[in-house]
Amino acid sequence: DVAPAPWEEVRAKVEEDLGGPVEKIFASFDTAALAAGSIAQVHRARLKDGQEVVVKVRRAGLRPLVEADLRLLSHAAGLAEKQWPEFSRYRSREILHRLGIAMSEELDLAAEGRNCETISENLAGMEAISIPRIFSEWTCERLLVQEFVDGIVPTDRESIEAAGLDGRVLAERGATAFLRMALIDGVFHADPHPGNLAWTESGELVVYDFGSVLRLEPRLLAGYVQIFEALRGSSSEALEPGFQALGGRQPGSKPPHGLYRSIHLMLHPLLQPGAQWDFREAALHQRLSELFPLMMSALGSLQPASGTLLINRTLEGHYWNLYRLGACLPIADLLAEHIERWRSEA
Repeated sequence: DVAPAPWEEVRAKVEEDLGGPVEKIFASFDTAALAAGSIAQVHRARLKDGQEVVVKVRRAGLRPLVEADLRLLSHAAGLAEKQWPEFSRYRSREILHRLGIAMSEELDLAAEGRNCETISENLAGMEAISIPRIFSEWTCERLLVQEFVDGIVPTDRESIEAAGLDGRVLAERGATAFLRMALIDGVFHADPHPGNLAWTESGELVVYDFGSVLRLEPRLLAGYVQIFEALRGSSSEALEPGFQALGGRQPGSKPPHGLYRSIHLMLHPLLQPGAQWDFREAALHQRLSELFPLMMSALGSLQPASGTLLINRTLEGHYWNLYRLGACLPIADLLAEHIERWRSEA
């Protein structure tokens, strides 16, 4: 947990960005932070018309600190590559460059507001999805004002059950929304930790915090589709083109077919037509940990795929949400349906 900045410091920043006193815009403003993180803190407030909102305030002096840290890391990576040329295969400077782009956008609360509005427009036709409205007239690089929508966090299974909600229905709703964003819209929320998701008592999925949003490059999406279809097919060797497309293979090295066989053996049954993936029973994270020695032995054939790191982090976040909800879903059928639509609209 990160301690919130003192109210007087926050008030001065808010008033500077609003161009006047807090009381000019808000009927009430909770001086105690609702939540605080490394980038910003959030306060409850009420507009003059009675609308309940949250006000997100970026921490003071953060951007120059982050930019300085990234420059230092990039310089260190460059020195390491000069000293040990083999270190360059880990593509650390490329990874840091992508991380810098993502961090720069995450520090810009006006960009977060635009991301939120884009995804809200894209999902407007979907039922049971709630994206809180952005009040752009009071939003800028350091300040974001957004509609307050309360909900039950995915980790609170007791409250989910007390509300009469079915965790498996909720899980399918969330998975479908993500697949729609990634495969059809090409723009998706990339930070699905439990604090950024909630369920209303009527079962609507509420999505918060659009600071981390990714735009999926067509070549990467095609690579992930190749991986899926190879895992669904009969031969583990078909994984090689997908790994190549994602940039995860060392140029000129031998394919790690032993690793491919183990991955295929693990996931093939879960991705067949009509298969129900029981996330609790499959416990995929435990099975993947058993592959660690095999992954280590294949390092000479693999390399970090810089374009996929944040995508894979997003997939991992959704995996844990589905696991916590006790989801049992026809993941393969949902994927196949969205891939077919993606191909038809490409």
